[in-house]
Amino acid sequence: TDALHTNIKREWEFSALANLEFKTSMSCFEVAALCLSDQVCNRYLAALMMICKVNGNTCNITECQRTIQSFYATMPFGISQLLGLCDCNQFNEDCQRTGDVLHRNPCAIPADISTSCLNVIQSCLEDELCRLRYETFKSKCWTFVHWCGSDENCLLDINLEDLSCSGHDDCKRAYISTLGTKLHMQCTCGPELSTENQHLCRLFYHMLYSKSCFRSKDVAPPKQDLGSTALPRSSTPHQLLKSSTSISNYNMFIIAYFISVLHPEKGKNTI
Repeated sequence: TDALHTNIKREWEFSALANLEFKTSMSCFEVAALCLSDQVCNRYLAALMMICKVNGNTCNITECQRTIQSFYATMPFGISQLLGLCDCNQFNEDCQRTGDVLHRNPCAIPADISTSCLNVIQSCLEDELCRLRYETFKSKCWTFVHWCGSDENCLLDINLEDLSCSGHDDCKRAYISTLGTKLHMQCTCGPELSTENQHLCRLFYHMLYSKSCFRSKDVAPPKQDLGSTALPRSSTPHQLLKSSTSISNYNMFIIAYFISVLHPEKGKNTI
């Protein structure tokens, strides 16, 4: 596995996205366009989608989760930030669905399962790999929560409005490493929870899903131009996106996949 990951990392060095300068999160729709436009990113995203494809109502959840984790672990840190930290305006449903594909694939994290965020954390703690990544995420991003450990009284004393996140590179790496784990199941904090559990639930939700560490104040609207495979090496992802002009046949599988996810009625017979 280590040898395979090393070879994959070498391939990523030839990506036109490899030298980009990540400054802040972009629209997930823009990010998908950039990945489509790059042969290396396109190829590995296509492989991920094939492994995570839902056939009927079933898919190989374990293999899909492993593939997502490997996908982000083997690419350059700048690209993993671009893909893993993309964000969306709350009113842009297409962008949000694209983000769901990139961050919690419908196969790896079934979208129709809604559970309490307390249950999501508990389920993660019962899985060794997920627990280790969660603990690292807490220690790198949420120092006060990490100090509390499992002391509920300590956690109940944390004011959500005062809860701050470090947001530095180690924090970003730790967050990205949680993609493909149980931590990204959709969860809620329903009225059936007690007052104390409501507070804990909202605390966990804020940590895992608000992206308050990485969100830009104004997320750029999606671009309609999906780009070409030949991109110049530019200093920022926005410049790379601006340079894209056409769609090659190499991109058609991923485009078809995103159409089927974003608009099922249009993509029913596409793939």
